Amino acid sequence: MDSITFGGTATTLIRLGAFTVLTDPNFLHKGQRAYLGKGLWSRRLTEPAVVPANLPVLDAVVLSHLHGDHFDRVARRELDRAVPLVTTEPAAKRLRKYGFATTGLPVWSSFELTRDDESLTVEALPGTHARGFMRALLPPVMGSMLVHRRQGEVQRRLYISGDTLSGDHLDEIGSRYPDIDAAIVHLGGTRVLFSTVTMDGREGLDCLRRVRPKLTVPVHYDDYGVMKSPLSEFLDEVNRDTEDWQIEAPARGETVELGTRDGRAEGDSVAGRLTGASVDEAGLGLTWWFGCEPATVWAALSRPELLGEWLGPTVLSDTDFGVFSTRCLDDDVERSGTVVTCNPEVSLHVEWSEPGGHPDRIGAKLAPDQRGTLLTLTLQDKSRADAAAYRAVWEQRLERLGRVVGTEALRR
Repeated sequence: MDSITFGGTATTLIRLGAFTVLTDPNFLHKGQRAYLGKGLWSRRLTEPAVVPANLPVLDAVVLSHLHGDHFDRVARRELDRAVPLVTTEPAAKRLRKYGFATTGLPVWSSFELTRDDESLTVEALPGTHARGFMRALLPPVMGSMLVHRRQGEVQRRLYISGDTLSGDHLDEIGSRYPDIDAAIVHLGGTRVLFSTVTMDGREGLDCLRRVRPKLTVPVHYDDYGVMKSPLSEFLDEVNRDTEDWQIEAPARGETVELGTRDGRAEGDSVAGRLTGASVDEAGLGLTWWFGCEPATVWAALSRPELLGEWLGPTVLSDTDFGVFSTRCLDDDVERSGTVVTCNPEVSLHVEWSEPGGHPDRIGAKLAPDQRGTLLTLTLQDKSRADAAAYRAVWEQRLERLGRVVGTEALRR
């Protein structure tokens, strides 16, 4: 399911098809200061809702420009430097010195990711961080167009404004892309040295009129003291306008689900998506949403023929309590274990281990959701380092589980 999760400031997690993209990573906590360049600092007023320990596996990071409220010291220290980082040319040059796999894009140039029959293109778009003398003091900024394709056909176009002001430079975006499905718009009316350097409410509306997205998600409006234009000013401008703009303003940590291009709700995709992850002293926790009833998910967790399609060939002596063995698809290692507790369509706890290895304790809980089922999977008693290592493995397993659940739902 395509979606945008708001993490605070301009940080978002974007899921488009098979791809997951992080934008403008700002992980500083409330009270910490972000460096804005030229000796200027601003103190954060909010807590981040997205932090490195809870990130899913990323396909790319898109950075609009190099300021401390968009790429901070925590991001520099804790992000995976092998993940492609797409940004402006000056920012790419600087971050490359820290070992990041950067690609610097001139305006209207692009970077492409591919996976099977899908592709994701990131194109650099015009942006202006300031006018007058301030323009020379601030780093270059870029907007971005994310275009997701499947078998060569466009599935979605998502515009990210970056920290730009509105103006004529945005008109060509609207001309080149008359069919923008959604836009993430950076607001806040940020004031630096008596100059406005990001869009306030009035400029935000002007931006919409120029690029005309079907859906707008406002971000970057109240996280730092230099942001002087609250979200309410933008919403007031939009509400007073004669056009009927569609606005989704998520709170930090909330997710906006994106519909299909023909207007159908995409939230009913049975295979679902990752909705939460945690890595801490207690171990690993992953939450996956499926667009079907718990009975269908339970079937994929308990029936050997379905387990074989996503986890590995499984011999299960008893679906309630008993022993089992599984040869996992991802590493071809046979593990044996015991079903410790089993409450059909509600919860399952097992212990399994490799030959001669220490048993892993794994729990699975199902909970009905308004439009489907939430599966919470836990791997207990693991160190933070071990839990982080297991995370990518289990996310891949859950993706396969999602495909199996989708197929099984069609049979029912």
